[in-house]
Amino acid sequence: MDAKGLMAELSDRISKTASAQAVFGEPVHNGENLIVPVARVSVRGGGGGGTG
Repeated sequence: MDAKGLMAELSDRISKTASAQAVFGEPVHNGENLIVPVARVSVRGGGGGGTG
């Protein structure tokens, strides 16, 4: 697979799995309290190529 195809595949996979449901959990009722689990997520990438 060439670099362009690889980047397209990675982009497609990330767009299908990166969602609010992956970061925010289901709210939990604890008596009169409502607990909403959250997280901070970041995605970074990089690449390179060449010869020699």
